[in-house]
Amino acid sequence: MKTYDLNIYRQDDGVNGEYQDPWYIEVYEHSQVGDIDTHHSVQRVELTAEETAKLQLGTSEYFADNDVWYGFDSFIEDFEHQISNRLWDIINALPRLENN
Repeated sequence: MKTYDLNIYRQDDGVNGEYQDPWYIEVYEHSQVGDIDTHHSVQRVELTAEETAKLQLGTSEYFADNDVWYGFDSFIEDFEHQISNRLWDIINALPRLENN
């Protein structure tokens, strides 16, 4: 079965281990065949300050951490009204996953 997962994160500064803006959403294709799980990156999107604020990244309880995984379908359902037009365009352009 194939699905998309999202990694929503900020990178550390590489010096002090402190996280800094901007936030990113990286889309991963997740496949599971038997007991084997695989993830590979499909697209990485740097979020604007406005998108970060609308999604409450870094300020809401769930996004208090600097690196969070979120199921694609759940993210769409939970944040449908907070997703910018630009992100909708990116989401809608993702290849449709075929499950055999």
